[in-house]
Amino acid sequence: MYPSRQETLQISWILRVGVVMEFVGHGALGIGRVAAWSSYFAVVGIPRDTSLHLMPLVGLFDVAMALTVLFYPMRAVILYMTAWGLWTALLRPLAGESAWEAVERAGNFGALFALFMLSRGGNWKAWLRFRMVDEIQGRLRLRVCWALRLTTVLLLLGHGALGLLVRKPLFSTQYALLGLHGTWVEPAIGAFECVLALVVLLQPGFGILVFVLAWKFATEALSPMAGSPMWVFVEHGGSYAAPLALALLVRRRESPAPVPARTAPAAVSLAPRGRARQLVAYLPLDDLAQGGILGGELFQRLDQRAVAALELLHAPGDHIHQDVGVVDRLEGFLDIVVSHVAPFDGRPRRNTTHIAPVQTRHGQQLCRPPS
Repeated sequence: MYPSRQETLQISWILRVGVVMEFVGHGALGIGRVAAWSSYFAVVGIPRDTSLHLMPLVGLFDVAMALTVLFYPMRAVILYMTAWGLWTALLRPLAGESAWEAVERAGNFGALFALFMLSRGGNWKAWLRFRMVDEIQGRLRLRVCWALRLTTVLLLLGHGALGLLVRKPLFSTQYALLGLHGTWVEPAIGAFECVLALVVLLQPGFGILVFVLAWKFATEALSPMAGSPMWVFVEHGGSYAAPLALALLVRRRESPAPVPARTAPAAVSLAPRGRARQLVAYLPLDDLAQGGILGGELFQRLDQRAVAALELLHAPGDHIHQDVGVVDRLEGFLDIVVSHVAPFDGRPRRNTTHIAPVQTRHGQQLCRPPS
């Protein structure tokens, strides 16, 4: 089962809102001139004083990109934002920080890349608009699911490794706000997040992904509680959108499939109330699958001369047409067996329909066997 048009629209909007949060938060931090960003500008040779003047311009441009995605998304803009999110994540290890800082920010570019895959390609005009696909199905569905899955895995793994391996000092401060003290707290929580990332990689169930979403909300909410700007929490919008969008895709996959309208020919048995009666007949597939009627044509002679027709209804009080000479009061239902054998030896098919004689309680014979 693949997501319908409505569900595809929901997934795209989840990703768009997450992207808007990411770039609005990042832009607001730039407008506020975060001093730590000067080291990132130094990677490309921009001195500190110049970077402080450029930060508001970069921030305003990020906010403009966010508004574009919200009101008039374009395929080219989304691709640029994907590359920009990846570059800003890579600036951290390039500036001397741990490589896990870039891994932990997988949501900054992973959610954007999934959103980019939901847009249709084409000529050069397709880059100036966002034509969303009708349904996420086939190979596209597989690629989108894996993009969101790897994004979720990386952001959990990066955050967990920063606590387990790097022992980031900021985390110990955040956990202390919850009353968790001790040298074991940070590596223990980090190990838990690494295990959680492995679970998402191997079996991303709906419940697990909802828990991941709640976990990311809780852990990122500790940043403003510890004194960081509120925009740090908003900046991680892609880290919230990726597991939520993947959860919707997984829920659709886990939902039970609808009962098919047509079924293969099979033997249908109706238990009699009185003495056993048996009738073997050939029933057309359409009558068996589409209606509440089990009916067929009974042939008495092999020379294709029809002598009677029998119609059976699936309801209390069913009766058999009187033209075939059946009395009205029967004490049970007829046990019907559908038999339609196709020869596989390449010889022409013979009419194998066999009608067993049925006797009424008065000894009257309903159908004679073919002579």
